[in-house]
Amino acid sequence: MKFFLRIVLCLVIILFGTLCIRQMFGGITLGIVFGINYMLFGFLVISVIVALALDTTFYKLNRNIFQYSSSVLGLLFCATLVSKIFKNNSIEKSTTIYYIKSRQGAESNLEFELKTNNAFTLTTLSLFSQNRYYGSYLKNNDTIKILKSNYNGILPTFGNNRNDTIFWDNFDTMLIEKNTHPIY
Repeated sequence: MKFFLRIVLCLVIILFGTLCIRQMFGGITLGIVFGINYMLFGFLVISVIVALALDTTFYKLNRNIFQYSSSVLGLLFCATLVSKIFKNNSIEKSTTIYYIKSRQGAESNLEFELKTNNAFTLTTLSLFSQNRYYGSYLKNNDTIKILKSNYNGILPTFGNNRNDTIFWDNFDTMLIEKNTHPIY
């Protein structure tokens, strides 16, 4: 019976781990449902703690390092997710160079925040929430090139900055809402 409990617990760790990774490496939902983003991570941590307790008791009975396999798997999931959370927080806390918004009446409803560490945040607006995505870019004089992002939709790849407007190649023209950094 205890063996089946450990198998079920290992499957729960794999389920919550994969769901959390899909959620953290995808867009993060802000707004009314923001707490749900970390609820799965909380369940993962609780299941890893239970697995550690069970694996420790089984290790004391049978001195086999294989007993800790589900715990190690859960700890790897947790370490990956915590590193992603720290990376996203470092992007959020870095200084914003440009805050770029779609013009009224544009087909896309996107907002970019270009940061000083060559990272950007992309926000898509919904009725009751916002989705936040992260990526990287290169800026050379007045040109901006989007390198990569975890956004699944269509993104501009290359744009020119003229005065307070970003002219994207094959995409909607966007306006610079504020230029917050004096060097750029």
